[in-house]
Amino acid sequence: MAPYQYNVIVGDPENEHETAPRRNQRSAKAPVTTPRDIQCDSVFELVTECCKRYKNNNCMGWRNITDIHEETKTVTKTINGKKQDVEKTWLYYELTPYQYIKFSQLEQNMIYLGKGLVHIGLTPASNDKLHIYASTSHKWMQMYLGSQSQNIPIVTAYDTLGAKGLIHSIQQTESSAIFTDNALLPTLIEPLKTCLNIKYVIHSEIINPNDKRQNGKIFKSANEAKEEILKLRPDIRFYSFDEILQFGKDNNDTIEIHKPEPQDLSCIMYTSGSTGDPKGVVLTHANIIAGVGGADVPVSRFVQSTDRLICFLPLAHIFELAFELLSILWGSCIGYANVKTLTKTSVRNCEGDLVAFKPTIMVGVAAVWETVKKGIIQQVNQLPMPMRKIFWVAYHTKSGLDRFRLPGGGLIASLIFKKIRAATGGNLRVALNGGSPLSESTQRFLTNLICPILIGYGLTETVANTCILDPANFEFGVAGDLTGSVTVKLVDVDELGYFAKNNQGEIWIKGACVTSEYYKNPEETAKAITKDGWFMTGDIGQWEPNGHLKVIDRKKNLVKTLNGEYIALEKLESIYRSNQYVQNICVYADQTKVKPIGIIVPNHKPLIALAKKLNIISSNDKLEDEEEIGHHFQDSRLQNAVLQDLLATAKEQGLVGIELIAGCVFAPEEWTPQNGYVTSAQKLKRKKILDEVRDQVEKFGLEEYRKKKKTDKLLKLVCGAVMDTPIMNSNIDTSVYVGNIDPRVTKEQLYELFIQVAPVVNIKYPKDKILQKYQGYAFIQFETEKDVEYVIKLLHNTVSLYDRLLKIRKSAVNTKKIIYTTDSKNINKSNISSFNSNDKLEPPVAKLFVKGLDESIDDKSLQSYFNKLGPLYRSPEFFYVHNNSIRCAFIYYKNYKDADEAINKLNKQLLANKVITIEYAFKENNRSQKYGNDIDRLLNKEALKNGFTNAAVPLHGQENVAAYGLGGAMIVGALAFLI
Repeated sequence: MAPYQYNVIVGDPENEHETAPRRNQRSAKAPVTTPRDIQCDSVFELVTECCKRYKNNNCMGWRNITDIHEETKTVTKTINGKKQDVEKTWLYYELTPYQYIKFSQLEQNMIYLGKGLVHIGLTPASNDKLHIYASTSHKWMQMYLGSQSQNIPIVTAYDTLGAKGLIHSIQQTESSAIFTDNALLPTLIEPLKTCLNIKYVIHSEIINPNDKRQNGKIFKSANEAKEEILKLRPDIRFYSFDEILQFGKDNNDTIEIHKPEPQDLSCIMYTSGSTGDPKGVVLTHANIIAGVGGADVPVSRFVQSTDRLICFLPLAHIFELAFELLSILWGSCIGYANVKTLTKTSVRNCEGDLVAFKPTIMVGVAAVWETVKKGIIQQVNQLPMPMRKIFWVAYHTKSGLDRFRLPGGGLIASLIFKKIRAATGGNLRVALNGGSPLSESTQRFLTNLICPILIGYGLTETVANTCILDPANFEFGVAGDLTGSVTVKLVDVDELGYFAKNNQGEIWIKGACVTSEYYKNPEETAKAITKDGWFMTGDIGQWEPNGHLKVIDRKKNLVKTLNGEYIALEKLESIYRSNQYVQNICVYADQTKVKPIGIIVPNHKPLIALAKKLNIISSNDKLEDEEEIGHHFQDSRLQNAVLQDLLATAKEQGLVGIELIAGCVFAPEEWTPQNGYVTSAQKLKRKKILDEVRDQVEKFGLEEYRKKKKTDKLLKLVCGAVMDTPIMNSNIDTSVYVGNIDPRVTKEQLYELFIQVAPVVNIKYPKDKILQKYQGYAFIQFETEKDVEYVIKLLHNTVSLYDRLLKIRKSAVNTKKIIYTTDSKNINKSNISSFNSNDKLEPPVAKLFVKGLDESIDDKSLQSYFNKLGPLYRSPEFFYVHNNSIRCAFIYYKNYKDADEAINKLNKQLLANKVITIEYAFKENNRSQKYGNDIDRLLNKEALKNGFTNAAVPLHGQENVAAYGLGGAMIVGALAFLI
C-alpha cells in the first residue's frame, strides 16, 4: 500500500525533464489566494478585519530600555608579543516589564500613522515610498501597517546593511521618507549627502535632552547626528514616531483612508546582499495576502488566539514579516525582543525577554538554535558526573519513548528537563527554523528537550512560502508540507546529476504569492522567473515517498572540487555547526583542492577547556578577552584536536569522504552583522570571510592534509616508492597503459583509484620537461597478469576523472622485472607488498549498514538472524551514531544476492520490538560511494569463483554495549525522581 501523500500530484509533467507538479493536499483543487474565511484584497483590509475580530486581545508587547549599564574590567592582552593589562567595557541592559496594546488600539494606531504620513507630505498611490531602516520593534510593524492604510509602499533595509547597500536601495526606489532608530541616525549622515530624494526623517524616539540613559550618551549621539545632517541637508525635516501618530490623530477627520488594490505595490524588500548589490523584490498586496493565507494552511489547526509569539529576527527579512502577519491573522500576541536581551546574560536588574514574555511559539534561524543547544550541553558538562549520567539516560529514554509514541516522555521532561524549559519561559510548545539549514542532530536534540522544532523553507520572492512542516505530520530533516498558495515541481539539473526521474531537481514554484519581478532589474528577473510565471529557486529538492519535500542542495553553493565532484557548502555547514567547538563556520572549497576547509568562529568555553586539557593553557588561567584567547587558538595541537572532533561529528551524521574537511582555521573575531561578516539574516559573506584568512586556508592543499594522518604518511611513502621507480624496470606482462587522463589528475589520485581494484607495484606518469605538466597518459604495474585482466575488465571505459573516460589496455613496452631500492627516497619491496597484501584491502563482500538495533541484540543473535538468508563472511560489527543514541551494525554477506534479499525482506521490519533499517554501507576508502555497484558485483562474482583469501572472522563477545539499556535508564530515571 502506497504511503499517504501530504503533497499531492495535480497534473502531468510538461516533459521528461521535470516531475509532476504538486500542491498541499488541502489545496489540491486550487491554490489559496487569501487567508481562510477572510475576504480581503490588501494588507490593510486583512489587519482591519483581524482587529475587529480580536479587539479585546493583547496584540503587541514590548519592553523599554530604562538604562544601559557600562561595566569596565581589566583583561590581559598580548600586544606586540607582550602581555599587558588593559580595560574593556561591557554593556548590560535594564528593561521595563512588558507593556501591551490590544488589537483595537493597533487598528487606531495604523490609521493615525497613515494619516500622519500624509499630513507631513507623503502622497497616497503615488511614487512616494517610505524607507524603513530600523531594528525589529512594535514601531517598525505599526509604521508599515500605517503606510498600507494610505497605499504608500515601503522599502525595507536591514539595520546592518551598511552605507553602500542603503544608498543603493534609497536611490533605486527614489524613497522620499525614511523611518529609523535613534541609534542609527549617525549612519545616515553619509547616505543623505547623495540621496537627495529623502525629504523626511522619522526617528523612533523623541530626542530628549533629559534622557540620562547610559550617562546621556544615547541623547548625545542622536542629537549630534541630527545636527550634522541638518548642516549638510537643511531641507530635511525631522519627526519622531510619536509626532507622526499625533499628527494623524489631530487630522483624523480631514484626511481620508486610501485603500490599496490587490495589484498595488505593498513592499520592495531588499535581499541581504551577501554578494554584490542587493536585489529589490517587488511584493504586491495580492502577493502578501496569498503568502499569509498559504502559510496558514499547514499550521492553522495547531495555533490559537491565546498563543504568544516572541519576535526578534529582522523585520526587513520576509520570514519575520510573514510570521508577524500570521500572528495578527491568528489573533495571537506578539512579544518583541532583542537577541542581546533574550536571556539574563546581558541584562541587569530584570529577567531576559524569554522568561519575561513566556512565549508559546518561537521562530529562529539555525545560528540561534545551535547556540541554544551548545549552551545546554555546556551547562550539562559542568554538572557532577552522576547528574550528567542522569541527564543523558533521561535524554535517550525520552527519545526512545517519543519515537514509538509511548507514554512517559512528558514525565521525564517535567522532572529532568524542567530547568532547561524554564530558561525559554517554560511554555514553549513549538518552534520554527527558517532562513538557513538546521542540522538534523540539533533538531532532534532540541525537540527532545524543549519542544518540536519545525523546519520551514521559503524565499523573499515567495513571501516566505513553499514549505512548513505540519506539527501533526512531524518528521526530522524534511521541510514538509507545501504551503497552500504554491504549486511546486522539480526540474532536471543535468550538470549536477539531479534528475526528475529520480524525484530530484531544482525547485520551481508558482502561485499568487510569487513575485513578478526584481525592482528595475529586468536582467535578474529574466534569470529567475520564466515567461509563464515559474520562479526558479536555485535550490535542489527531493520528493520523499510520502510526498514531503526535502531540500538537499543549493545550486549556487555547490562547488566542484579537484577530483570533479560537487559538494554542498550549506549542507556541510549545517552539520559542522552542530559541533560543540563551533559557534559558526564557513566551509570553503574550490577546484584546486580535493577536500574543503572549515573557517571556524570558535565556541570559547569548550575550546578553552580543551586547550587546558591539552596543556596549551594553564588550568589556572582565566581568559576573558578575545585577543588573548585567540592567541592560544592558533596552536596546531588545538587545531588538530578540533579537526578530529569535527570529523567525528561529520561521520556520525553521514557525511562521505569528499565532504570531510581537510583542515580548520580559526577566525580572528566573531562574525556579526555589525562587522560585516554576516548579513542580518545570518547569511555568510563568504568573500569577506575568506579574504580575512586566505593565507591560512591556502596552505591546506592535498599534500599538507595527508601529512597530518599516520595512514596517509604510509601511503605517501608507498606512493613515493612505486612512483619513483623507472617504468623500464617493470614487467610488460603485469603493466597497463592508461590514456585520456586529464592533466589535473595527480599520481596519488591514480594510485587511490587502482589500489581499489588490485595491488599497485609501480606508476610511471610522465611530465612535460618544459611546462612540467602531466602528458595525459601513464603506465601502471600490478603484481600478476590476472590483476591486469581485472583492471582492464572493470575500469576501461567505465571510470571518469574530470569528465574524461579512462582508456586502459595492456602495455606495449618491452621491459624487465622491477628493481626495488632501499635508499632514503624509496621503500623496500616487503613494505610495498605488506601494504598491498590482500589482508590490507577490503575483501569483495556485500557490506550492509543496519540501524536502530535494540540493546538486547548481541552479535550471536544478529548473525543467526541474518544467516537465515545466506552465509555471512564474518561476524557483525556494532557501533553507535548520533552521540551514542542509535545502535547500529555492519553485516558482511559473502554474495550480493543474499544481501539484496536481506534488504528486500528485512528492511523496516521489527527486531526485538524495534524497527530496523537496512541499506548498503558506504565504503571506507571512498565514502562518496556505497557497496553494490556493478564493479563491486563483478569483483564479488570472481572472488566467489576463486574462493575468498580470508576466512570469516569467528564469533566473539558482544561489542560496544551501552552503559545503560532501556531498563537501566528507567531505573536511573526512577532514582532521579526519588532524589
